[in-house]
Amino acid sequence: MIDLLTSPEGVNPVVISAVFAASPERLFDAWTRAEDLRKWFGNDPSDLTAIHLDLSVGGLWRFEMKAKNNKAEYLEGQYINIDRPRFLCFSWVHVVVTHEDHQRQTPPSQVSVHFEALGAATRITLEHKEIASPSGRIGVRTGWKASFQKLAKSLALEGERHIN
Repeated sequence: MIDLLTSPEGVNPVVISAVFAASPERLFDAWTRAEDLRKWFGNDPSDLTAIHLDLSVGGLWRFEMKAKNNKAEYLEGQYINIDRPRFLCFSWVHVVVTHEDHQRQTPPSQVSVHFEALGAATRITLEHKEIASPSGRIGVRTGWKASFQKLAKSLALEGERHIN
């Protein structure tokens, strides 16, 4: 990764931008294939227990996470716009279910991801908007920043495997 730029903490929308040493096609795949997402998404990708993707406009996606503290957590949404390999847009809801089957969820927000070719590299600019609370925006910014860093590491390891 050449650089990482983020919007100030707590601001709406959350914007993260970084340049990766990979093609737009490879990066788009990293965002839309379960086997790739498992390598880099979230604060701890090993927390993902299941990934369901219906990569079509109107299709649903859902990430299931390990239960912790008697709570099950899910991230889920619907694909709004798909323009491979340039653009991806989807809704986002964080759902928490307690052991007593009480469910709470965040209001829907929206994530837009732009993939801009820069020669042999690609700039990804993510905008996560309509996050209801400042604390939610801080958490989302932290999560996306960590995910971008893990994506860069995953791509670097992938590149090393191809060289060896």
